[in-house]
Amino acid sequence: MATTELHEIEKEAQRVVRKAPNLDPPIQVEEIIKVSWPKVHIGAADLGDYHGALVTEGGRAAMYVSQKASTEHRNLILAHLTWHWVRHALRGQIDITRQCLVHVTRPEEPQAAPERDADVFAAELLVPLEVLEKYIDFLPEAQSENDKKIIAGRTVDLARRFAVPVEVMKARLTLFSARRRSFKPKGWTDKKPI
Repeated sequence: MATTELHEIEKEAQRVVRKAPNLDPPIQVEEIIKVSWPKVHIGAADLGDYHGALVTEGGRAAMYVSQKASTEHRNLILAHLTWHWVRHALRGQIDITRQCLVHVTRPEEPQAAPERDADVFAAELLVPLEVLEKYIDFLPEAQSENDKKIIAGRTVDLARRFAVPVEVMKARLTLFSARRRSFKPKGWTDKKPI
């Protein structure tokens, strides 16, 4: 199965996140699911080594998150499963149990493409760039060792605020930096805060 284009994944995430009660981080995926698809059951389960599972049968669906998942991971797992729900199950392409591992190293094989797409969707849903921009008070590109320390500390702070793993926040900041080359935080002149 081929990978989905990045802009398509982003567009789908933006469509879904618009249904959030508010966009203040952390974005609550469970609330979005309840509003968008009130009949989808969400629960915890013993999934062994898996992080989550989407179970569909005859138009009914349930999303299960590992009982071992932290709050941060629970949100991420539900965001990942939401991609499988909107991209595959709602289109009649899944009518079984689909178990998943979230944000793990994936081989560059075609079979892994849907899982990589779900990871990208989850990151986009939980950390929309337009929302992230409101919380960036530093230049996302390091020019010195001190800049690197500031960025590392702020990355951890932002990851906590958005309730995502630090690796996810690093990837979002990299994408933000690549897309917003001319970005300057409010009160910032020649890299020095006013």
